Order: sequence, then C-alpha cells, then structure tokens
Amino acid sequence: MNCTCDRTGNVTALGNWNPSNGIKLGASQYTQSNPLWSGTVQLAPGTGILYKFVKVGASGAVSWEADPNRSYAVPCAAATVSSSWR
Repeated sequence: MNCTCDRTGNVTALGNWNPSNGIKLGASQYTQSNPLWSGTVQLAPGTGILYKFVKVGASGAVSWEADPNRSYAVPCAAATVSSSWR
C-alpha cells in the first residue's frame, strides 16, 4: 500500500482536525474483498464528536474525504462504529 488511512476530528483524542495527530488506522485485516481499516479510541460516554477519514500519501500529501463531517455520540457502553470512505 502506498498510503495510510487515519481518522481525525474535533476532539483531542482524534487530533483536533490535524491529520498528523489523528488516530492511525491499521490494515492488519485488509484484503481486496474486505478493505477493512481499524483503530481504537477511548472517549467519555455522552461525548459528541465530529470526524473525517483522511488518506496520507507516501509524500505526506493529505486527502480528506468529502463533506459533510461525520458525527457520533458516544454511548454508555463500548461500541464499534463502521463507516465507508466517501
């Protein structure tokens, strides 16, 4: 792969919209038929966040996914969020 995939957003745990401080997503389960990137972040229950996925090329060039920002309200129990690049 020639790029990495990251997630950044409006809270410190997601890098405050700075891709170099965002959550690095891993591709350990990535296949052609299941292009899965994954990462873990801990946020307090009830926290509302905005976020986007970004691709960082080998040269460091950043590509942001299309608007609008994604939003999520953290539930009281552990949760898994699934999304696709747009």
